[in-house]
Amino acid sequence: MTRRRAAGVAVAAALAVGLVATGCGGGASPAKPSTTVAPSTSRPAPTVGPAPATTTVTTAPPSPRPTVVDDVLEGGDEAQRYIYRLTFPKLQGLGDPAVESSVNADIRAAVGATVDEFVTAVKDFGAPPPAVADQKSALDGDYEVSRLDEGLASLAVRVSRFYAGAAHPGAVVLAFNYDLGTGHRLALGDLFTAGSPYLAKLSELSRELLAAQPGFDQVQDFVLPGTEPTADNFAGWTLTDNDLVITFAEYQVAPYAMGMPHVSIPFASLRTLLAPAGPLAIHN
Repeated sequence: MTRRRAAGVAVAAALAVGLVATGCGGGASPAKPSTTVAPSTSRPAPTVGPAPATTTVTTAPPSPRPTVVDDVLEGGDEAQRYIYRLTFPKLQGLGDPAVESSVNADIRAAVGATVDEFVTAVKDFGAPPPAVADQKSALDGDYEVSRLDEGLASLAVRVSRFYAGAAHPGAVVLAFNYDLGTGHRLALGDLFTAGSPYLAKLSELSRELLAAQPGFDQVQDFVLPGTEPTADNFAGWTLTDNDLVITFAEYQVAPYAMGMPHVSIPFASLRTLLAPAGPLAIHN
C-alpha cells in the first residue's frame, strides 16, 4: 500500500469514529444527560391543637401521730423518812391543743392523787420501828404505752409502794384510756352496747384464759371471786391494736407471789357486744 492510500484509510477511520460518537451513525442511541433532583427542604406545617389539660392532684398532708414524753413527780421528806418518784406519760402532737392539755392534766391529777395517798399513809404510820429506823418508805413507778394513734390512747402507770417495816412492797396499776378526738377518758362500758352482758362475757373469757396459765388450776379460790362480773374486777384494762387487756391487782386472782396476772382478750371474741359507734368500732 502506498503512503497516500494509507493516509486516506486512516482519515476515513477517524471520520467513522467521530460519527459514532456524535450519534450520526447507525446503531447506538445518543446518551441522555443525567439530571440530579435536589431533595425538597420544605415540610408541611404541624397541626397545632389545644394543649392537653393538666390534672393537679392535691394530697392533704398526713395527720401527725401523737407522741409521748416523760413527766415526773418526785419529792420526799427526810424527817418523815419517805421518798417518791413517779414517771408517767405526757402526750404531745395532738391535733387539738385543748384536748392535749385536758388529757395531760387528767393523767397528772391521777398520779398526784396516788402520791398524796402515799404521803398521808406514811404520816399516819408514823416513824419506822427502831429495828428498821434506817429504812425509808418509797413510792416509785413507770409507765407503758399499750396503744397510741390518732384516735385512741391507752396507757398504764405501774406503781410500787413500800412502807418502812413492811414485809414487801405492794403494786398497783393506773390505767388511762382516752378518745383523742374529744379528750374523753373512756370507761370500760363505753366500748360496749348499752345493756349488753359484757361483764359476764369478760368473766367467762378471763376464767378460760387464766386456767390456761400455769398454776391457776391451784388457786381457784382466788380466781372465782376475782373474776366475778363486776366493773371493779375489770378496772385495770388497756387496749392494744387487737386485744382488750385486763390486768388484775395483787391478791385479786392469785397469791402475792404470782404478782399481777393479765389476760389478753381478742376484739374478735367481743365483736357482737361492741358498741356499733363506740371507740373500737370507729378505730378498728
